Amino acid sequence: MGKSNFQKAVEGTPEISTAYRSGLQALKRSDRSSVAVSDPWILDGSVDIDTAVQEKYHNDNRWDYAIGYSEKVCYVEVHPAYTSEVSVVENKLKWLKTWLKEKAPLLDAIPKAIPAFVWAQTGKGAILPQSSQAKRLATLGIKVTRVHKLQ
Repeated sequence: MGKSNFQKAVEGTPEISTAYRSGLQALKRSDRSSVAVSDPWILDGSVDIDTAVQEKYHNDNRWDYAIGYSEKVCYVEVHPAYTSEVSVVENKLKWLKTWLKEKAPLLDAIPKAIPAFVWAQTGKGAILPQSSQAKRLATLGIKVTRVHKLQ
């Protein structure tokens, strides 16, 4: 089987060219429970963007993961779910969008899944669905959930 468009895009992006992993293997062990997949055959691979670029963007709020599936891409941020962290996640999204446009145009060109940007909440806190924070995140296109299901 040939390489997926996702794998080609990752390998063609200098800053993350060696970070491609098959399936969900790029996700840290502690983060794997934040993503569920109904059919592993739909997976095109994953990349830990945060780890791959942390030296270059050490002081920036970096997004965690890109996951390719069904010839689309979804960006997942696994992050504690406290309302005080909303602005951090907003900054991470701003960073991701700029990085995709300027440094990862091949990855940016892959059709985005719906939802494209997901905050997988961790910890005891929660961003409640009807809260002003959840509404603000929704206007930015960020879905807030405990476990993101890829289908």
